[in-house]
Amino acid sequence: MVTTHSAPAGLKQDSDAQLLRRMQAGDDKALGLLMNKYGSYVYRVIANVLLTSGTPSDAEELTSDTFYAVWNHAGTIDARNLKAYLAVTARNKAKSFLRKHRELPMDLDTLPLSSGLSLEDHALEQELKTVLHRAIDKMRPQDRDIFLRYYYYMQTTSQISQLLNIPHSTVRTRLMRGRKTLQKMLIKEGLV
Repeated sequence: MVTTHSAPAGLKQDSDAQLLRRMQAGDDKALGLLMNKYGSYVYRVIANVLLTSGTPSDAEELTSDTFYAVWNHAGTIDARNLKAYLAVTARNKAKSFLRKHRELPMDLDTLPLSSGLSLEDHALEQELKTVLHRAIDKMRPQDRDIFLRYYYYMQTTSQISQLLNIPHSTVRTRLMRGRKTLQKMLIKEGLV
């Protein structure tokens, strides 16, 4: 399993932006530092998608593939969205693995269009997804993390509370705040 290591006491840890710049310049040590910082997080995202499919070594390989993608796109990633980029990339790598092994559960991302769905309805659905992504991006980082864990990675409020070491009531409050943010955005866009 991928592990994280904190910087030794007294040493300043590079910011995500600094690590991305160093990787863009070809500094492979920066990739190692990024893997130490986010390796466990990426592994958990992948494990949550794989559930009982695959092996721990499959999850480790997918984790490495995720960081390889970061290495290849370091110049185009916004450091403020790095954690979200890692989560989406990890999730997509895990879903591709499941597809390859024909074990992908049906979810909203993989449902085929019904033959009765008009192009207009499909366009509206795509617009809704775009608005939802923008609204989620506007959330505070901690709120966004909790919101994605609950609605996207299907973690329970108890799991989130335990993983983030925050009170259960805080998780519920932040989920409520996230739903209000989404509702305001949907109303503003005329979709509700």
